[in-house]
Amino acid sequence: MILNKDKIAAAYTAFRADYEAGKLAAAPLASKLAMTVRSATAEENYAWLGGLHNEVQHPQIW
Repeated sequence: MILNKDKIAAAYTAFRADYEAGKLAAAPLASKLAMTVRSATAEENYAWLGGLHNEVQHPQIW
């Protein structure tokens, strides 16, 4: 198969369309993973999260 600019552009367009269709068809998981809690204040302070920085290993994606 010989690749040229037009074939690569067509493959990209097809991949993007399939990706977007799959993304729209997927059921959201937010309601199964978390719950919504109304805030009593205008600003939230999660001081306890500061202690987790050194204990949690974050994967290097880039």
